[in-house]
Amino acid sequence: MTSQRSYVRAVYRPGFEPIPKLEIVQNSKDTIASPSINEVLNLLLSPALKEQLRLRQLDNNTLFETYLNELRLRNLSPYYIQKVWELLHKFKEYLNEEQPTQLLAKTFLSQYHDRSQNTVVRYFTYINCFMTWFGAGLDYKPKAPQNTPPYHTKDQIDSLIQATKNKKTHKKIARRDALIIELAITTGMRRSELANLCVGNIDFEHKKIQITGKGKKTRTIPLVKNTFRKLERYCKNKKKDESVFNLRPACLSNVIRLLAKRAGVNLHTHSLRHYFGTRLVEKGANLRAVQELMGHSSLNTTQVYIGVTAKHLEDAIKLLE
Repeated sequence: MTSQRSYVRAVYRPGFEPIPKLEIVQNSKDTIASPSINEVLNLLLSPALKEQLRLRQLDNNTLFETYLNELRLRNLSPYYIQKVWELLHKFKEYLNEEQPTQLLAKTFLSQYHDRSQNTVVRYFTYINCFMTWFGAGLDYKPKAPQNTPPYHTKDQIDSLIQATKNKKTHKKIARRDALIIELAITTGMRRSELANLCVGNIDFEHKKIQITGKGKKTRTIPLVKNTFRKLERYCKNKKKDESVFNLRPACLSNVIRLLAKRAGVNLHTHSLRHYFGTRLVEKGANLRAVQELMGHSSLNTTQVYIGVTAKHLEDAIKLLE
């Protein structure tokens, strides 16, 4: 007696999407050989699902290194990749040899519940992006804080600039520090943008600066005449590929911190960017223009500067008089 065995056959229904319907058929002389499990999976699974299955075959060292390479291919900033990797490295150590799961990811993130809201949201974003890539995105989202930037007065900024003049140091260093402050409050540049600014980024003919910000996005900012003249003099003998201030981001922050301490004001590098945004809104600048100048990807981020001062509310009430 001839033995028979079952095999899987994919049947396509006319008039419908080409989704195979599986049937179990008894093998006989006029049937084809049984397809392998891999052949069936290749037939049924989408490329995305096949990739997720492939990722699940990797050990954690290879898995996390693969994701790190993926981030590098996305042309993200080295600083962002470094921050993501710092947290992911801790997550990998937390997992040990276990495969990432939603439960383990949420348990890992719960260790940071006592951090600031901004940190909690940032850590969630880093881990959730990894888990989504892995095919197991998290099923919750922490509430993002709606923080209003602190309001800084012109007197505080003046005191900070005055501290550069009172500083017992070389005049060139004092001139550099004052220019950093002035450039920050008239362009809204971030700390990393100021530190990475090269002479070649400055258009001396049209008095503009081209900045490469978050996500490698570029924006162009016109320079205030007085600031431009000072910047032009400061860069006079520098080459195009030379750094303007020759400071790392952390060192630049330290310069502002020490000057603020000497001036007796509560300011840091990002305070100067807040001051720029607040002043533009106070002067009645179009919110879209402020968004473009500050390099915000979302208008919602720019709108927080409306709440810094109540002046716009007072102006609105005056319309009724």
